Amino acid sequence: MDTMLNDPRGTTITLTDACWHLHILKRHPIMQGLLHETEVTITAPDFIFASKIDPNVHLYYKQFTHEQWGQYYLMVVIDISTLLVKTAFPVYNLNKGKAQLWP
Repeated sequence: MDTMLNDPRGTTITLTDACWHLHILKRHPIMQGLLHETEVTITAPDFIFASKIDPNVHLYYKQFTHEQWGQYYLMVVIDISTLLVKTAFPVYNLNKGKAQLWP
């Protein structure tokens, strides 16, 4: 079942089951068990940036700590033209972002 989540700017973002199972978990198996963290990154991000590469993409970041990985950011990629999650994976810095949009 698709999940609809409200971001802090009042935008409703959809994470589809197809995206989660057929893209994120297949392309980024490290994301197994991180569905809740993905949802929290959308609803309560630390930062939202415009993408350096695609003007229709915003990058949502939330910092977490994992016992094996240490501190990392979960980055959720949102297509703002469709308001759909495109992908999500852990990163260690914010270098994929261009201009900071929020806060």
